[in-house]
Amino acid sequence: MSQKMISKNSNASSNHHVIEKMVNGFARQDMEDIMVLFADDAIYQDMSGSGIFGKTMQGKAAIKRHFSFYFKYLMPSHTYEDSVIFAEGNQVCASWTLVLGSRLKTSHQHRVRGCDYFLMENGKVKEKSAFIKISLTTYLAVVRIKLLEFFSVATTSSNVVPQ
Repeated sequence: MSQKMISKNSNASSNHHVIEKMVNGFARQDMEDIMVLFADDAIYQDMSGSGIFGKTMQGKAAIKRHFSFYFKYLMPSHTYEDSVIFAEGNQVCASWTLVLGSRLKTSHQHRVRGCDYFLMENGKVKEKSAFIKISLTTYLAVVRIKLLEFFSVATTSSNVVPQ
């Protein structure tokens, strides 16, 4: 969809802006900026879990718990780049590159493509479905990055000299 088509549909343009703010919030891991964009009764369908929709969370509180766990334990060192957002009416799709290990100033970063599909209602995310190209290499990258982060924190902590 061209930018011209988006600008003709004011609802799509508004929804495009909401998702742009959400992608930026995820890139900064800013929970408050993310959660304000969800409807109170929103549904989030994760990329993992059983069934065709994966693990499903309903309501802002459940979604916030899930993302808080995700940021703290699974991907504390990540960001997003190359995001592209398409909006048409109440439907929005965002594709992006997830950069694992982005806070590590090393060559241990790993990139993987993914996308989200959104249904919007009254300027809020009513439903978010996540999809990612996952592989054994990505799982191993997550483990490697978690170990590097752990040892980086442990090394930094052990080098502190008590005063």
